[in-house]
Amino acid sequence: MRRIAANYVFPVIAPPIRNGILELDDTGKILRVIDPGKEFRESRKLEFYNGILVPGFINAHSHLELACLKGRLPRHAGLKTFLMQVMKLRDDCSPAVRLQAMQDADRQMKDNGIVAAGDVSNTEISFRVKADSAIAYHTFIEMFGFTDEQVRHQKNKGKELLQKLRQDYGLRGHLTAHASYSADRRLIRHVARENSQKDNPVFSFHYRESTPSCEFMLRMIPKLSRHYREKSLEWSHWKPSGLKQLVLGLEPALDKMRVLLVHNLHTTDSALMFAGQRIPRLTWVLCPRSNIFIHNRLPRLLPFIRQGQAVALGTDSLASNEGLSILEEMKVLARQHPEVPFDTLLEWATINGARAIYPDGGLGCFEPGARPGVNVIRPFDFSQMRLTADSRVFPLA
Repeated sequence: MRRIAANYVFPVIAPPIRNGILELDDTGKILRVIDPGKEFRESRKLEFYNGILVPGFINAHSHLELACLKGRLPRHAGLKTFLMQVMKLRDDCSPAVRLQAMQDADRQMKDNGIVAAGDVSNTEISFRVKADSAIAYHTFIEMFGFTDEQVRHQKNKGKELLQKLRQDYGLRGHLTAHASYSADRRLIRHVARENSQKDNPVFSFHYRESTPSCEFMLRMIPKLSRHYREKSLEWSHWKPSGLKQLVLGLEPALDKMRVLLVHNLHTTDSALMFAGQRIPRLTWVLCPRSNIFIHNRLPRLLPFIRQGQAVALGTDSLASNEGLSILEEMKVLARQHPEVPFDTLLEWATINGARAIYPDGGLGCFEPGARPGVNVIRPFDFSQMRLTADSRVFPLA
């Protein structure tokens, strides 16, 4: 048994505990969360850390497949240029280089206290890395398409990948659609029907990563058109997938499916309200450093908070991020939005992502019976109860 203490323990589902103590068994399961009150005493068997203890972080949106593109794409070039460069460069890496890059990315997440991740896959290349990892991955098999023919093509491909993921590698996963500019309601409805037949279905969708006019232009780029034709993805019958169309497409599974809307850089107050009313199990996923890398801007945070919306954090890929650290995502938001308290950011980094991706995994909070992982963060500004520019995370369990 381990007894771990710090200046503060943040259970997430309860107020922080000064000089709190965690008791864990040999498997990392929480046995007790102790508030010693004024009776706190250090002992030889007690590990005490100057800092704060928080649960393991949840990376709600990642692309392990793109790890080999680290440092190869221009900053602040906009979504159109970013996507074109990804399509141009992603197949340039040799299998050995891609494998090493994915293993390094997985290790980086683990070293940064991430215990679970919602990872997007277009191929099976990352499956072995995930299966060998200590991180609990939920894989989203991503699909593109605008016509019935494309849906049939993607249905076969998606079914094959999902079967390999689950049967050959023993991993969790579901089908998903990419974005409003790359998938219409027919494909989304197909994904919803397929997912409704699976246990604990979850759906992840890139939403309003750029302006509507930019997303329209993405569909008109000749190079992008050629790419789709090469992949047998005709797009002449495209129909837009705005938020209302997304909800209509997801109707076959909305009563049971958890939905993650990712990026949300240009999400309006009215869209927040509409989605909150129509999607029962909705989580908005923000990827701050990726947004800065591609667009040099961040989403507005206060509308999410004012409307009481569930928010989680993701890193996106190393193609659009300098590192894979949820703590660094929190620090960016804390620096740009000092009005948002640390407790709120911690919920976004832990329990909200856990509820969205691994609701039955005992992750995201300190409570008896859970195995959420334990991170210490130090230094920490105790006078303001905030992160500092020098705050770092150190996994303990």
